[in-house]
Amino acid sequence: MKKNLFLFTVFCCGLTFAQNLLWEFQTTSPIIESEHFITLSDTDSQGNIYVAGRYGRSFFPSINGITFGSITKTTSPTEMLRAVVAKLDKNKNVIWVKEISSDYASTVTSVVVDKQDNVIVAGYTDGQNLKLNPNSNAIFNTGTLSGSSYIIKLDTSGNYVFGNIYNFAGNITCTIDQNNNIISTGNYANYVPLFVTDFNPDPTITYNLPAPDGIFIMKNNPNGSFVWARPLHAHNTPGINSVKVDKSNNIIILGNFEAYLKIDNNTFSAGNISSNRHFIAKFNNDGNFIWYQNLTSFSMFLNSSNSKIDIDNNDNIYTASTYYEPQTISFPNATINAPDDGKTIIYKISSTGNLVWNSLVKEENSAYDFLSIKLNPDNTINFFGRYSDNTITVVNGNNNTEEVVHKLDLGLNYSYLSRNADAYYLKFRNDGKLIFNKSDFSSFTYSQNIDYEGNIILAGYYDDYQDFDPDQDVKIIKYTNSNINGLIQKFGKCYNGTPDGDKTQTFCSSINPTIQDLYPNTSYTTWYDSPISLNSLAPNTPLQNNVTYYASVQDESCPYNPKRLAVKVVINTAPATLTVTDFYFCTNVNQMTLNQLNINNNQNIHFYNAAGNLISNYSNIIAGAQYYVAQYNGQCESIKAPFKVFSIQGLTPTVNTQQIFCKTNNPTISNIQVTGQNIKWYNAAGNILASTTALVNGETYYASQTINGCESGKIAVQVTVNETPKPTANAAQDFCSSAGPTLANLVVTGTALQFYDAAGNILPLTTPLVHGTTYFVTQTLNNCESEKLSIAVTLSNNNVPANEYSATLCNSTAGNSMVVDLTSYQGNIIANPSNYLFTFTDTSGNVISNPTSYILSMGLNAFFVKVSTPDGCFKIVRLSLTLNPKPELNLPEKIDFCKGKSIILDAGTGYTSYLWNTGVTTQTITVSTPGNYSVTVTNNFGCQDTDNTLVSYTILPEIVSVNITNNTATIILSGTGNFEYSLDNSVWQNSNIFTNLIMGEYIVYVRTKEGCIIGQKPFSIFNIPNTFTPNGDGFNDKWRIVGLENYSGTEVSVYDRKGLPVFKEIIAKNPLMWDGKLNGNQISTGTYWYVIKVSDGRIYTGWVLIKNRD
Repeated sequence: MKKNLFLFTVFCCGLTFAQNLLWEFQTTSPIIESEHFITLSDTDSQGNIYVAGRYGRSFFPSINGITFGSITKTTSPTEMLRAVVAKLDKNKNVIWVKEISSDYASTVTSVVVDKQDNVIVAGYTDGQNLKLNPNSNAIFNTGTLSGSSYIIKLDTSGNYVFGNIYNFAGNITCTIDQNNNIISTGNYANYVPLFVTDFNPDPTITYNLPAPDGIFIMKNNPNGSFVWARPLHAHNTPGINSVKVDKSNNIIILGNFEAYLKIDNNTFSAGNISSNRHFIAKFNNDGNFIWYQNLTSFSMFLNSSNSKIDIDNNDNIYTASTYYEPQTISFPNATINAPDDGKTIIYKISSTGNLVWNSLVKEENSAYDFLSIKLNPDNTINFFGRYSDNTITVVNGNNNTEEVVHKLDLGLNYSYLSRNADAYYLKFRNDGKLIFNKSDFSSFTYSQNIDYEGNIILAGYYDDYQDFDPDQDVKIIKYTNSNINGLIQKFGKCYNGTPDGDKTQTFCSSINPTIQDLYPNTSYTTWYDSPISLNSLAPNTPLQNNVTYYASVQDESCPYNPKRLAVKVVINTAPATLTVTDFYFCTNVNQMTLNQLNINNNQNIHFYNAAGNLISNYSNIIAGAQYYVAQYNGQCESIKAPFKVFSIQGLTPTVNTQQIFCKTNNPTISNIQVTGQNIKWYNAAGNILASTTALVNGETYYASQTINGCESGKIAVQVTVNETPKPTANAAQDFCSSAGPTLANLVVTGTALQFYDAAGNILPLTTPLVHGTTYFVTQTLNNCESEKLSIAVTLSNNNVPANEYSATLCNSTAGNSMVVDLTSYQGNIIANPSNYLFTFTDTSGNVISNPTSYILSMGLNAFFVKVSTPDGCFKIVRLSLTLNPKPELNLPEKIDFCKGKSIILDAGTGYTSYLWNTGVTTQTITVSTPGNYSVTVTNNFGCQDTDNTLVSYTILPEIVSVNITNNTATIILSGTGNFEYSLDNSVWQNSNIFTNLIMGEYIVYVRTKEGCIIGQKPFSIFNIPNTFTPNGDGFNDKWRIVGLENYSGTEVSVYDRKGLPVFKEIIAKNPLMWDGKLNGNQISTGTYWYVIKVSDGRIYTGWVLIKNRD
C-alpha cells in the first residue's frame, strides 16, 4: 500500500524533552522506496558516534538514496544495496559519510573503533568490481563473481588506511584486543578447487583453513597484516554472532550451530540435529581453545552485533540467549532449568566459565533474539529485548523473585500505518536484580553503546512511525519519508520522566482491587495518594472508585526521580453472584447442554470448567463434573458460582465397598457406613433386608438411594466379620518380689495387648503385680478385640547364687597403683556370669562408673558387687583385691669394658632370691665375656621382676693428629668419650690440650677412664737454630731441626738475599741435617731466609746465619 510521504513532529503533554533524552536523529531519503538498515554503531574517546549498515532495496536493483544531515548518497541503477558508514559528533552533527560499493550489493556487518579512534569496518559484497576505498573511484577486482567479505580501516577523518578482501567469506564481525590488534570472526569456504578462502592479504603468501567450510577466528596486526587464523566446524551453516576481547586479551565468541560443533579434537552436541544451539567459547590471544559452554537450544538469532556480549574489568562475561522449548543448561558449577514459559536467559559467566547468576524473561508468545547488552560505568547492566506480549515477567538473578513489567500503550491508532516498538529496556544490578524498566523503543534497535560520559547510544531503524522519546508525556513521533529510516537516540544514564503505565486503570468490584493490582507493580515501584506525599500506601490498601493514585518508579543507581505517574482508578460494579445448587436428573445427562439448565433464564451468563476456562453455553454436560457460572453486564462479571449436574441413575450412594466388623460387636446392616438419601439394602437375590439383619462374614450386600422419587442403581458392599483369638501366655507366672514387677513383665504373645482386673477395669502397664492376684489380657487384630485370657501371678523371694571372692595381685609396674578390670572377676563371684547384671560400688556405696579400668591402690581394695537377674532379683557380695609391690631393678641398659678385663654386675640388695641367666643365684656376678645378661629377683611378697643389660667391649678411637699452635698442643681423636691424656704415661689429665710447652720432642699417651690404652703419638715443638758453622771443625757443622722426622712430607726451603733457592728438602722419615752446600760447593758466609712448611699445616719463616772458613 502506498503511504503518504511526509515528516512532522508532534509535541503533546509537554513542551520539553524528557531530561534523559539528549537528542534523536533519523536518516531521510530523496527517494520514496529507499530502505535504510542501520544496525551497527560504536563511539570513540571523544564521544563521536559511528553508525553503519546498508541502504537500497533488497532484490530490486534501482536508484536509492540516504541522507545524513546535509550529506546525501545514492546508488547506481544496477545496485540493490550499498554499504554506508557515517560519523556524527557528540551533538549529532554529521562529520562525514563513507560508502563501500560493488556491482550488485554490499553491506556492513561490523563496525568497531580502535584505541587510537580509527574505525574498523567489515562487510560483505557481491560482484567482481569492488570500490573498497570510499575516498577513491579505484575499482578493486575481487577475482570472483561470488560473494566476498572485506575489512577496511579508516582514520578519525575518514581517510583510508588499508583494506583486505576475503573471497568466499561472510558474516565477519570484528573487535580490538588490548594491543590494538584486530580480532575477527565469520564463515569461510574450502571447497577445492572452486571456493577457497585465503586469509593472508599478502598476495605472495596463501593461508587456507582446512575443509570443510566452517567458522573462523582471525587475528591481524593494526596495519592489517595477517597473524593467525583458526577453524571451527559444525553441521550445516554455523555462525558467530559476537566477539569480544577481555582485559587479559582472551577472545570470547558467541555463536550458534546445528547438530554438533567441533573445536580442535573436541566435539560438542547441540542435543538435536534439527535444533539451533547457542554457545559461548573462550580462546587465548594465540587462538588456543580454553573452554566451551552450551547455552539454549531451539533458539532464535538475528544479526551479528558486538552489542551481544560485554565484559567487565574482572573478565566476567555478560550475554543472553533465547529459546522456545523447556530445557536444561548445565554449567560446570550449576544447572539452569529453563521453563516452558521462559523466552530469554540473561547470563553472568565468570572468566573460568562458571555461572555467576542468570535472570529469566518470560512471556506467552514467541520471543525474538535479544537486541543488546551493555555495562554502564557503575557496572549496572542495560539489556534490550524485543517481545510481542504487552506484559513480560522478569525473574531476578539474585533471588529468583519475579517482576511483572508492562509495555507502554501510547494510545495512538493510525489504521493505515504500522508501528514496531516492541523493545523493552531492562536495567539490572550487577547481582542480577532488576532495578528499572522502560518501553516504547524500536523493535529494530540492534546496537547499543555507552560513550565516555556514560550516555547510552542506540542505533537501528523503524518502519512507518516511531516515538523517539520513551516518556509517555513527551511524544516525538516521526514518520518515515521512505520505506524504512535509520534512527539514532542518545540518552543520559538516568530516566527522569513519567513512569510507564496507563493513566486510567479499570477494575471490577468483584475482585476487591488493592494497590498491588495497579501497575507498575515492580519491587522498585512505590504508590502514594498524592503527587507530593511521602507516606507510601501498603500493597493491600483497597482501591477507591474515581480516586487518583500516584506511582513513583526509582532506579536505585540514579538520583531521585520526583516525577510520578497519576493513575485514575475506575471501579465498576459487578453483578451479584448467582445462587445455584447442584442439579439432579433421573435420566442420563450426558446428552444435555449447559443452557438447558436455564440458569438466570440464560441471560448474560458465562460458564467455566473446573480449570476456570470459559466454555460454550452449549457444551455437553459431563455428569458429576465441576462447573462455574457467572453473570455479566457490559463491564464486569460476577463472582463465579460452583455447581454440578448429576444423573441419579448413575448416582449410587457413596460407600466403602470393603467393610470390616468385629464378631464380638454383633454387627447388623445398620452398622454398614454409607452416605446417601433414603438408603435401601438388598441381598444377592434382590430381597430387601431389614436394618437389624445380622451381618455374615464373606457376604455381599447391595445399597441404593432415592432422590426426588428416583431410585439409583445398586452398589455392592462386601462384608468381613473378624473373630480375634485370645493372646497366648502361661496361665501361672512367678516373679522375684525384689524386682518390683509390673504388668509389663508378664510374658504374653499377642498384638495390641490390653490388661484388665477382675472387675473389668483397664489397667496400665505400670500397674505393680500383687502376689496371688489373677489378671486378664486381650489382643486386638483388624480393630477387633478378643476374649479375655486369665493369668495367675505369684511373687518369690530372690535366690541369686553369688559368692564373695578375694585375690592377691602383684603390681605390673614399679608404681603405687595398677589398673584392673573388675568385671574380669564376675566369673569368680557367680557361675555363668553372662546371665546376670553386675553393679560395682566402693565401701562407701558410690557406684564405680568404669569398672573395666579401675585403679587399685597398694594394699587391700574392697568392693561391693550387686548381682542381678534380668527380671530384677539381686544379691550383694564382697570382692577383695590386695595389691603388692613389684621389685624395682635398675640394671644399666648397656655397659662396656676393656677387652682383657672383667666387670661386676649388681642386681641390688633387699630381695629374697636372685636368678641370673648364667645360673648364678647371688646378688652380683663377674663377667669377662660380652653378651646379654638378665636377672630375676623376688621380694618378700613373692612378686618378681626381671631386668637385663647388654655387656660389650669398649670401642676405642684412634689418635688422628696433634695440632700445634705456638706452644700449645691439642690432641685430636676419631671419636668422643671420657678419656685421659698424659705426656709421661704417669701424670694424667682430662683435657686434650697441653699448653706452655717448651721446644722439644714429646710423646702423648691416651687411655679411657676405665684404663683401656688407646695409643701414643710423638710430636715436636721445634727448636730452629739461627746459626751454624759448616767449617769442618766437628762442632755445629750442620743445620739440624730436631723432630721434623716425625712429620713426613714437611718441605724445607732456604733462599739467599736475592731470593734464589740454595737448599730444598722434603722430609721422609730421616732427620733434617744440611751441611751448607749447594751442588757440592760450600755457599758463602751470610744470612739466608728459610721457609718450613710442616705437613700438619704449620709454617715457620726466619733467618739462619751460615759461617764457613771464608
